[in-house]
Amino acid sequence: AKYEQTGDNTAKPNTHSANAVMNACAFTTRNESKAEALSIAFRVFEWLLMQRDFQPDAYTCTIMLSVCSNLLSRQDSRETRYT
Repeated sequence: AKYEQTGDNTAKPNTHSANAVMNACAFTTRNESKAEALSIAFRVFEWLLMQRDFQPDAYTCTIMLSVCSNLLSRQDSRETRYT
């Protein structure tokens, strides 16, 4: 990552850049990429929760709802709903 290599604060990830990554994951259309996109979105969300300098915002929550809605299979959601 550029920030880690250079220490350049203008390249440091923040809530907006995390939201952009999660939003890109949410709208992944290739079935073979959806599992990886889901994993990336949750890793970015967990990273965001651990930050002291910034926090998730209202957009983050909306984006994560889209991630779950678009990337979790319907079969998975039916199986876990009633267990």
